[in-house]
Parts: sequence; C-alpha cells; structure tokens
Amino acid sequence: MRFLSRGLLIFLFLTLTIVVNAGVSSAVTMNEIRIDQPGTDNDEYIELSGTPGESLNGVSLIVIGDASTAGLGGGVECIVDFDGYSIQSDGFFLVAETTYTLGGTVDMVANLNFENSDNVTFLLVTNRNDSLNVGSGYGGSDVDQDDDGVIDASGDYGGDGGDDGAPWTSILDSVALVETVGSGDLIYSTTTVGPDGSYVPGHVYLCPDVAGTWKIGQFTTGVDDTPGAANPSCLSPAPDFTNEVRVPCTPVVGQTATVTAMVTNATSAEVHYTVNGGTETVLSMSVTATSGDTTTFETTLPGQSNNGDLVEYFVRAYNANPDTTDGHNQGYFVGTVNIGDVRVNDANGYNIYRYYGVRFTGTATVPYGVFSSTNTDYYMQDATGGINVFQFGAHSVHPNLGDNITVAGALDQYRGKLEVSPAGPCDTLMVEINGPGTPPEAKLVDTCTLGEAEEGQLVRMKIVQLPADADTLEGNTSYWVRNCYPDSIQMFVDADTDIPGTVATSQYIDVVGIAGQYDYSAPYDGSYQIIPRFASDLTFLTTTGLGDRSNRPVARLLQNSPNPFRRNTEIRYTVPSGAGAEVQVPVKLRVFDIHGRVVATLVDGLQSPGEKSVNLSREALNGAGDGIYFYQLKVGNETFTRKLVLAQ
Repeated sequence: MRFLSRGLLIFLFLTLTIVVNAGVSSAVTMNEIRIDQPGTDNDEYIELSGTPGESLNGVSLIVIGDASTAGLGGGVECIVDFDGYSIQSDGFFLVAETTYTLGGTVDMVANLNFENSDNVTFLLVTNRNDSLNVGSGYGGSDVDQDDDGVIDASGDYGGDGGDDGAPWTSILDSVALVETVGSGDLIYSTTTVGPDGSYVPGHVYLCPDVAGTWKIGQFTTGVDDTPGAANPSCLSPAPDFTNEVRVPCTPVVGQTATVTAMVTNATSAEVHYTVNGGTETVLSMSVTATSGDTTTFETTLPGQSNNGDLVEYFVRAYNANPDTTDGHNQGYFVGTVNIGDVRVNDANGYNIYRYYGVRFTGTATVPYGVFSSTNTDYYMQDATGGINVFQFGAHSVHPNLGDNITVAGALDQYRGKLEVSPAGPCDTLMVEINGPGTPPEAKLVDTCTLGEAEEGQLVRMKIVQLPADADTLEGNTSYWVRNCYPDSIQMFVDADTDIPGTVATSQYIDVVGIAGQYDYSAPYDGSYQIIPRFASDLTFLTTTGLGDRSNRPVARLLQNSPNPFRRNTEIRYTVPSGAGAEVQVPVKLRVFDIHGRVVATLVDGLQSPGEKSVNLSREALNGAGDGIYFYQLKVGNETFTRKLVLAQ
C-alpha cells in the first residue's frame, strides 16, 4: 500500500495551472472531530483552528472513504465548503449538524453524516473542484480510481467521461481515522489515529501541548469533547472515565446502591446526587483498586423510603493539577414505578430518563417468542401505559400471554420506541412471573389517533381498509391501512408470527395489535404502527352492509398544536356518528394535571357528529403553572387522552 505524503500532494497540485487562494494560510488546521457516539449519531462535528479573523474562502472539508464502485477507496463521502466564513475571535470554527447538542458556539451548520466504520480520511483543502460530488451509500466522486493509495492528479468526477482536472489545489491539513491497519479502505494521510480497540475512533482531538499529535477521546459524548474551546492536555491529561457501574441497578425501597467508577489520571472522586430533584448531596468515594493509571473509586448511595423516588447523580473526578471531569448523568427510580410516569420526551422526542434504572409490574400483552425466535422481544402493560421488553438473545424467563410480571432494567429507546432492556449501567434484564392473569382489553383507536400516547399498548381498530393489492400477507412487510381520513398508518406483519401466508379474503378487517413505532429521525413523533400478534388478531369483514365508511366521522382526539405552548393552543377532535346521521353524542373534554386533578373543563354537553376544535389559553387553566398536563376526551362510550406541555 502506498501513501502520498502531504508535501508531495501539494507539489503535484501546485504544478497544475490552478491559482492558489492567497487569502488562506497553512495555519488553518483541523483541531477536533467527532464521527460517532453511543445511540443515534446526532452530535457529529468538526472544529477548525487558526488565526482569529482568518478568511476561510476557498477552503473545503473533504472526507474520503469507500469507493463508489468495487474499489478499495477514494470515494468522496462528505464535502463542506467554508466560503464566506472566517476563523472566530477565539481562534476556533465549529461546524455541526442540525441535531447537535454538545455546547460551544456553532459557527456553521452542515450535513455531516460522517462514516463511522472502516478507515476514513479527513482533508482540509483549498479550491476544490466543483465537479466533486457526494454519493449515497458508497462514496461519490472517486479521487483514486486506480486504488493505489495515491490521490489522482486529475479525473472524471462528474461521470460525464471527461477529465475534470485536479480535485483541489492544495491540502492544508489531513488526518486518517483507522479501524483496520493494513487492510480495508485506503487512507490518504500520513497522520493516522486509531484503531480504538477494534473500532474506528468516534472522537479524536489534536493535543495542544504535543505538536502534531492526535489523541483518541472518549466514545461517550461530553467527556473529552471541548468544541469551541481548548482541547485537553496530553502531557498532564484530565481524569477520564473508562467505566461506571451501579449495584443494584434498580434498588427496591430501603435498599442502598453501590456506585463504582474506574477513572484514569485521577487522584480522588466524589458522587453528587439528588432525590426527587431536591438539594444536592456530595459523598466522597474511597479507592478500592489501582492498575497503572486507572483508579477504581466506590461509595454507597443511601436507600430511599418510597416507590417511585427518583435518585439522580454523577461522579466528579479530580487530579493533582487540579483538573476535574464529570462522568455520565445517571439515575434510577426506587422500587416500582408506573410505565406512564416515565414516558416523558424532550422537544426532540428523546426520553428524558434514557438509561435510568426502572422496575415495572404489569401484564404481558405479547407472549415470549412471538415477535422473535432469537431475541427477547415482547410487551407488557399496566394501567398507565405499555412498553417493549427487549434483550438481544434469549432470556431464561418466558412469560405467557396475560401473565402478571415484574421487569427491571434500564430505559432505552430505538427508532422512537421505548424499551426496558439491559442497557447503560443495567447490564442484566430481571424478569419475574408473579402469576397468571388476563390480558387488558385492547384500546379502541383509529388511524388518525394512533400516536405517542398509545405506543406500547394493546390497541384495536375497526373496519380498517387494506391496500387493494394485499392478497396474501407477507412477513416483515408494512401495509398502509386506513379507517379515518385523511390519515393512514402502517400495519406491520412480523415474520416470526403465524400471520405470514394469511389470505386476505376482504379488503376490510378489524385488527388487534401492539401500537409500535419505527421512526428514523428526531423528533420521533411519527411512523406509528399497529403490529398484530397472531392470525386471530385479524378479522376479515364481508363488504355487505359496510356501506361507504370513508366519510363517516370516527371518534378521534388529535395532538394539540402548538405543543409546547405559552399562551394559546388548539385542540381538535371528532365527534362520531350516533344511531342516525344527525343524532347528537355526549362529549366531555377536560384538562388534568399530573396528579389527576381537573384544572379545566372545555366541553361538557351534547354535540353533533363532525370535526371540532377548541382554543385552550393559559388563562383557562385557572392559574396552573408551567409543566405537563393531560387532556381527555370522553365521547359516547370512548375515552382518549393526550399530553400537552405549558411552557414559559
């Protein structure tokens, strides 16, 4: 494998008849890069450094990884042009994606989507060729078409068969992040970082006190990240957390919890904790072991007296400088908590208690083994909500349909779906079968109302229309279904159930299933599904007597808009048809606080069928403070509930 040195590259490009942008000096360099993190990659960024006020006109970031064809490399995977920008007064320039949350002043928003597997090279270049393009999947333009590890002096980047010339004028800086040494995707820099164990580094930064040296940062965000600020010292590094453990993960009432933290470059540590958001208490940690530059610290959090008490904490480590580093924000609910109480998302749809320890008691609405033959994947429900129980691989406890069970683990979230699983500090999923029971009655919903309030629960839909071409139901297939206009959702047929192969004898069905979600991106407020469990969950209806159902009002309650709101918000709902087209239906629409107290009654009386809307103002809540509320529609014999947030 041959690599082109930085000096040789510059020499080759300067021999071409391309004018170098005289406004940029070689002082502009890459300083910090994050390409990966635990969970969804929402915090990718790159930080440049240079002389304050220095123009970035003509400067571009080029990321090279997979080839666009079967080659070994040269594929352009990301292009960011910095025209019109300059290094900020602090000497840094921070580029981040729209979902970035790690702090510092973002100077430019860009579509980064860095590759986080295989070898990848970051180049800071001047006067990049306008024909260079980014592909989908594999890279776009190939700047190493002969796969010799040397960037071509010219090439066809637009795919029109012509020679587009040099890919850029010069390289200001370069660094290759390596997953596999000596194989895999080619790299195009003599400066390399990695691998991080057997992976490509998720975070790297340039040492401020060791010239030209890059260091691998912590994979977890917020530990070594210093966007918009000086990087950590490499000669006298700040404390760095390698592992944090809590035993037990979810204590019962009165039970203590032992917190252990393994930290490099630390001389002492302490735990800062609160109970139910109260006054912070600080506990010193004792040293239980040392190995090289890693010290293990330990302390015990006291037991709490109530089910549902929320303990939140973090570990702070010190070294002799003194430098400090804070570990992860962690927490757990003592004893048993309601599923509905932890279903609290932020504005981006992320659960605010993700990775916290929880314990639920409820009823199994899907038996073990129905949704997966290899993994633990079923659902449970209590009076306040439902949740997925998930673990990669088998579990020793196999609940049956209707069993009363207790499950303890960590809250996690996948594609918007809330799970209890072995995640974070909870490396074990605890399941106990308390005894047999009866599954809850499925909640009646329609394709207009299925949403976050129902996710994880057992639901049913009446007179659902299947697609016209759904003759025989296939496994691992989603079908767009509708019984309410204008909205439709997907009915997902799991291949591990007994449903695949079922012949659709009618285009209309009554369906029972789990309200699921499979949303690819924040704010995780869409892509809701109904997932039938068995073939018996589907009842095909004869069309005789159905009539035209598409235009008949069906009871539904929509999410208020805007939400959160400060002064006013609109609540829309539908009153269904009664015995006759014009028969009025009793309707009650009320707002409750989190303790179940009525704070406002918006509607209470008979209404005719059709779409309705009510304006809710801050004043209508009778002086209630900011926070979470629930609004409930009772229409005829049906009840619907949704959450709203009153903000400042």
